[in-house]
Amino acid sequence: MNEISGHLPAQREYMIKLRNNSRFLGALPKEEISPSDRRGKSEKIIDNVDLSGVPAKETEEELIPVIISARNPVQGELLLAPGAFTSEKVSRRNIKVDRTLGGGEVIARVTRETAEKLKNEGYNITSNETQYILPSYFDPANDKGAETKEVKKDSTIPFELNATTKINELKTTGKGVAIAILDTGIYPHPDIKDKIIAFKDFVNDRETPYDDNGHGTHVAGDAAGTGLLSQGKYKGTAPEANLVGIKVLNSDGGAKVSDIVEGIDWVVQNRDKYNIRIINMSVGVPVTKDQCNAINEAVKRATESGIVVVAAAGNEGPVEGTIAAAPGNSPYAITIGAIDDKNTPQKDDDEIASFSSRGTKDGLLKPDLVAPGTNIVSLRVGGSELDKQSTAIEYIKSLSDDKLKILPPVLYENFGMDPGRISKMSDAELRNFWNKTFSKININSVDDNYISMQGTSMATPLTAGIIADMLEVNPQLSPAQIKDILTKTADDMGQPKTSQGAGVLDAMEAIQVAEKTTGELPDIFAKMKTQSMGYLISGSGGKIAFNG
Repeated sequence: MNEISGHLPAQREYMIKLRNNSRFLGALPKEEISPSDRRGKSEKIIDNVDLSGVPAKETEEELIPVIISARNPVQGELLLAPGAFTSEKVSRRNIKVDRTLGGGEVIARVTRETAEKLKNEGYNITSNETQYILPSYFDPANDKGAETKEVKKDSTIPFELNATTKINELKTTGKGVAIAILDTGIYPHPDIKDKIIAFKDFVNDRETPYDDNGHGTHVAGDAAGTGLLSQGKYKGTAPEANLVGIKVLNSDGGAKVSDIVEGIDWVVQNRDKYNIRIINMSVGVPVTKDQCNAINEAVKRATESGIVVVAAAGNEGPVEGTIAAAPGNSPYAITIGAIDDKNTPQKDDDEIASFSSRGTKDGLLKPDLVAPGTNIVSLRVGGSELDKQSTAIEYIKSLSDDKLKILPPVLYENFGMDPGRISKMSDAELRNFWNKTFSKININSVDDNYISMQGTSMATPLTAGIIADMLEVNPQLSPAQIKDILTKTADDMGQPKTSQGAGVLDAMEAIQVAEKTTGELPDIFAKMKTQSMGYLISGSGGKIAFNG
């Protein structure tokens, strides 16, 4: 940390956090072990899974964490067949089975050779390594978007979701409906602390609600914040909805696929207990064609149980085919892109946000619709990773132009600039570089209680809150009906469907149509009672059979 040592102690910590703890700085998430994965014996874990290369020479202790799933019903039965393994076979095959997921997938640790063998025998093999899955705020390696300008919130204008959606004019509040936030956790901020009715931690197994990253709390406030500390200025779209926090991401935004799947299944299992009708997933896990998609299978189970899953499209725009992560690419999720509404009540100045991901690679039409996602003010968690990054950004902004050259060269490098250019640039050029950079990141401090962010991560919970409002006036609506109403009432922007989906969320009209629609939910619940809800048996030991 020598490059940072010249700064004041308090600022040094912020600079370190800014340098080390965000995707756009090229950092890797720190390794955390899920409570269900903790064992008395330490095992060596390979950093990544590369099944295409030549298998490395390994001992039995060098195991890769994977999820194994079947490609057909026969294989699925073999995966869970009792007695398929003996201790001798497990040792010989270099595989250690941990447990099964809700769809019958098996969590295991295997050698590369065994993983390759399983793949050749027709099984899907997915890495279960911790990976960074929060949509990026800015990635200099994929900076193809137009520069955005910071928009200052006008205190004379009530916060609006869009021209047709004045939050203060909504008669609905989402009362009685619970929204599950699968994210980095939820901190009991004064605006929401009385609304958190349940909390489940799949990362550190803690019982008290917390959020060491800050992203999940911001998302929760977008959906259901009361605006208590802002006198109602910064409130969510369903200020009387309840919140259920499901922590599946660590402090750096890293997660395991298995934790996300088990988080979704936990919601399904506890749906009736807490009246959870909506899951908000402002996350994205990349999947490839030959991988099993355990997350989207879990989304399907949740939807079939009557729970609406709302997912972020991602922030990889404006390139086409960039909605390539689960659950945003799931046909069962309602996928939300972002617009820049310029913080005005007019619709004619709305634009698709340059960062909003566009279209899938397999022809599935996504996003389903778009909602405001720029300069969204919501809850701030003091001491969290986002709080520290925001403070560091504010510190850099506060520096005089002549002080910018003393910043650590690594900061410039990780934001996409060759450090060798610094000495050749004028003070004004360096200031312009940082202004442009921060306008793309767009994480801005508002005050001690609120922070402004941009992304489809923010557009998604704003929509989830409106869905809670729809369910308040008509609790019998099914997930399919919710999606149908949202897309049919959306305002067409005249943009390509891969950019806007059906158009911009029209909350007022959606709620009005919802109230007049005959619900289908009783039929779904009746169907659930006669059909299996999958293998919702997390924690049980799975068995895998091999041929030959």
